[in-house]
Amino acid sequence: MTYKPSQYWENINYEMYQRLWKEGYENFKATSAILYNDDYNGNMDKQQFDIKTVWESLYEYIPKELLESIEEPLVGNPYHVICDGRVITLDLACSIREYWLLSQHIDFKKIETIAEVGGGYGRTAYVIGKFHPHIKYIMYDVEPSIGLAKRYINDVIPNNNFEFKTPDKLDGKCDLLLAINCLHEMKVEHVREYFDYADKNAGYFYFSCWYRGTVPFDNLVWLKSDYPVREHWKRLVSQPHIRTGWFEELYKCQYA
Repeated sequence: MTYKPSQYWENINYEMYQRLWKEGYENFKATSAILYNDDYNGNMDKQQFDIKTVWESLYEYIPKELLESIEEPLVGNPYHVICDGRVITLDLACSIREYWLLSQHIDFKKIETIAEVGGGYGRTAYVIGKFHPHIKYIMYDVEPSIGLAKRYINDVIPNNNFEFKTPDKLDGKCDLLLAINCLHEMKVEHVREYFDYADKNAGYFYFSCWYRGTVPFDNLVWLKSDYPVREHWKRLVSQPHIRTGWFEELYKCQYA
């Protein structure tokens, strides 16, 4: 797979390099990591309100034992609040909620390999890695994201089950493919390649996108109906995401 980011992401990457250089790894969750989240505004008071509201909503349908079994690492200086002595954030809320949704349809004890494209600094990898340290987890992303993810994950989950690669190295089988908040920022040919990969190599494929996403500079508009889902895939989930304006879908790509 040959890969060149969209001009939109070339610009984001440049901005991320600048923020990392200026503010450092020690503050990346409050600076450069915000670029991964379209609906963050960097306002601390607003962040705290949203964190509390979102976490309260999670308790309505996710087991308390699961929610209270993990907390946000302070590595990277995240916007956070303290709840019952635990550090919680919006990123952690989204990640644990996504994990819970997947766990309703997938037996993670039987998952051996996960591939994630566009995983940012590793918020999802952290949650799944903490709950299931046996899983081989391969992250595919461009620089500086993949370098940041490698450093962060090695700091918070120091084991040998993570690999970090650029998208042109995507290869091999995986039990689960993840593409969270990234496909709607790519060129058409790259999205097609990821769906081709899923069709040939993935057991399950989960992705979340804007209902209507635009790719500046490339004059692209992505609608929910534009993604090349295969007719023979078994749809397990298709619903609004926890974040306003997003949808999420989960497919079983290979089944009897």
